[in-house]
Amino acid sequence: MIRLLALVICILFSFQNSVAQKLKKKSETNGLRKEIYHIDKKTKFKNGLAYIIRTDIKDTISIGNYKNSRRVGKWRFNDGEKGEPYIIYNYDNDSLLFWNTEHFADTFLINAEWFRSKKG
Repeated sequence: MIRLLALVICILFSFQNSVAQKLKKKSETNGLRKEIYHIDKKTKFKNGLAYIIRTDIKDTISIGNYKNSRRVGKWRFNDGEKGEPYIIYNYDNDSLLFWNTEHFADTFLINAEWFRSKKG
């Protein structure tokens, strides 16, 4: 009986390991930005935690999650100088959860398109 139970447990653990995602950590540097993310080795899609660091001040300027190379859940965008959040955006339902009105940028990136503000 104990051997049968041990065999069943071994089979379950081996099955779990065979279907688990195998993620690989990658990073890309572009000017003052370094993006760190994880990709699924099989599909090559971004999956899991991702963040962008400003290399000159070593501060995180955005953090969130990817699923099948699409942003999902809440993403936090920080002011690089102060480290305070200025935008928190929920990509699951395309909603702005927080916007610090004390911060103002002249250009915004929304859904991979650049928009220039009309101020100034």
